[in-house]
Amino acid sequence: MAYDLIFGCPGWLQGLILADQAIRSGAASTILVIGTETLSRVIDASDRDSLILPMEPEPVW
Repeated sequence: MAYDLIFGCPGWLQGLILADQAIRSGAASTILVIGTETLSRVIDASDRDSLILPMEPEPVW
Protein backbone atom coordinates (compact mmCIF):
# COMPACT_ATOMS: atom_id res chain seq x y z
CA MET A 1 0.00 0.00 0.00
CA ALA A 2 1.37 3.42 -0.90
CA TYR A 3 0.04 6.96 -0.48
CA ASP A 4 1.24 10.30 -1.76
CA LEU A 5 0.04 12.88 0.76
CA ILE A 6 0.87 16.38 -0.41
CA PHE A 7 -0.22 18.41 2.59
CA GLY A 8 3.12 19.40 4.13
CA CYS A 9 3.30 18.85 7.88
CA PRO A 10 -0.36 17.82 8.14
CA GLY A 11 0.36 15.19 5.47
CA TRP A 12 3.09 13.71 7.67
CA LEU A 13 0.64 13.49 10.55
CA GLN A 14 -2.01 11.96 8.29
CA GLY A 15 0.54 9.36 7.18
CA LEU A 16 1.19 8.43 10.81
CA ILE A 17 -2.55 8.19 11.49
CA LEU A 18 -3.07 5.91 8.47
CA ALA A 19 -0.10 3.77 9.54
CA ASP A 20 -1.50 3.46 13.06
CA GLN A 21 -4.92 2.44 11.72
CA ALA A 22 -3.41 -0.16 9.39
CA ILE A 23 -1.41 -1.73 12.22
CA ARG A 24 -4.33 -1.69 14.68
CA SER A 25 -6.70 -3.25 12.12
CA GLY A 26 -4.22 -6.02 11.28
CA ALA A 27 -3.88 -4.91 7.65
CA ALA A 28 -0.13 -4.44 8.20
CA SER A 29 2.44 -5.45 10.76
CA THR A 30 5.23 -3.11 9.71
CA ILE A 31 4.93 0.31 8.07
CA LEU A 32 7.48 2.79 6.80
CA VAL A 33 6.38 6.45 6.70
CA ILE A 34 8.69 8.71 4.70
CA GLY A 35 8.39 12.49 4.76
CA THR A 36 10.00 14.67 2.11
CA GLU A 37 10.05 18.36 1.36
CA THR A 38 9.34 19.66 -2.13
CA LEU A 39 8.04 23.15 -1.43
CA SER A 40 11.52 24.60 -1.94
CA ARG A 41 11.17 23.88 -5.66
CA VAL A 42 8.51 26.56 -6.03
CA ILE A 43 9.60 29.17 -3.48
CA ASP A 44 11.98 31.95 -4.41
CA ALA A 45 14.52 32.01 -1.55
CA SER A 46 15.55 35.56 -2.44
CA ASP A 47 11.97 36.83 -2.00
CA ARG A 48 11.58 37.41 1.73
CA ASP A 49 7.79 37.83 1.38
CA SER A 50 7.38 34.24 0.19
CA LEU A 51 9.37 32.60 2.99
CA ILE A 52 7.32 30.41 5.30
CA LEU A 53 9.74 29.82 8.15
CA PRO A 54 10.82 32.85 10.16
CA MET A 55 14.39 33.90 9.68
CA GLU A 56 16.60 34.18 12.74
CA PRO A 57 17.32 37.82 13.53
CA GLU A 58 20.86 39.08 13.78
CA PRO A 59 22.13 38.92 17.36
CA VAL A 60 22.12 42.27 19.12
CA TRP A 61 25.24 42.75 21.24
